Amino acid sequence: MPESSINIFGAPVPVFRVNNVDANIAYYLNALGFELRWRASEGFACVARDRCSIFLTDDNQSRAFSLARQASS
Repeated sequence: MPESSINIFGAPVPVFRVNNVDANIAYYLNALGFELRWRASEGFACVARDRCSIFLTDDNQSRAFSLARQASS
């Protein structure tokens, strides 16, 4: 790979599917020292601590998915 590459990658962010986003936000904040970084809706939020971010959702966004597999169908 050339040294002059302009691509810059950030850290991966896991998506955790949970039954109750509010309860999980409270746990991460109160028990683990995270902060609420943002909340997009009742069912989707981001908690973070230091350089670690985690998405919490009550939707099935963390299901296995491949664009390559879908494109070849």
